Amino acid sequence: MVLEQELLPFWTWLIGYPFDNAGAILNSALVVFLGTALALGVLALVVGFLVAVVRHGPLAAGDIAYRVVANGVRELLHTSPRRVWAIARLSVQESIRRRVFVAIAVYAVILLCAGWFLKTNYAEPGKLFFSFVLTTSTYMVLLIALLISTFSLPNDFKSKTIYTVVTKPVRSSDIVLGRIFGFTIVGTGLLAIMALLSAVFVWRMLDHSHTVELSSLENIYDGDGKEIGKQGRTGIDQFHSHEVEIYPNGTGR
Repeated sequence: MVLEQELLPFWTWLIGYPFDNAGAILNSALVVFLGTALALGVLALVVGFLVAVVRHGPLAAGDIAYRVVANGVRELLHTSPRRVWAIARLSVQESIRRRVFVAIAVYAVILLCAGWFLKTNYAEPGKLFFSFVLTTSTYMVLLIALLISTFSLPNDFKSKTIYTVVTKPVRSSDIVLGRIFGFTIVGTGLLAIMALLSAVFVWRMLDHSHTVELSSLENIYDGDGKEIGKQGRTGIDQFHSHEVEIYPNGTGR
């Protein structure tokens, strides 16, 4: 399979390392993520301010926006990593109790059935299989993350778990960040297992071998008329064949 664009090393993709130019750093995944998060935060603040202007007037809206930002900064400064980790562990345990890893079995079934519908008679079958597993795993992880994060707090209220949590010395930022980290751990675990299953699937679908068609072999001669080997074609496997050259010493290409 020909790569139209060379794959970047992991650290170059993540932070632009080695820091050879400013463009690589600005286009790194971490900087793009932080910039996107900051832009969304500013956009949410602006939208909230405009809604407050319509409901309460400009002066009250400015006071509300200031208090929101001040309270948010105060919460972040008093966030406890230990409490965040405790909430994250609780989120992971709840996700396991809700059998979120059933998604792995569903994904495995999808891969088993995909072999019946995805054909290898394409110019680049590897590109087709990689595109399929990347798209399927991405949408599955996003769907699972959306479901478990959406129903997390309502289920806590229903089971009264949240009342036990808020009676402890825990802040709102601890709960929010703990939930985010917990669901990130669950999503990462699912994605890692799906990546392993995808690698096995693609390897099995593309793994094949060819045998040389002896009847197609013809002698190859150099400029002096000396025989330097044979050339011919392989048999057809995975809907394609190859040209081959065999040299007198038994090697070939």
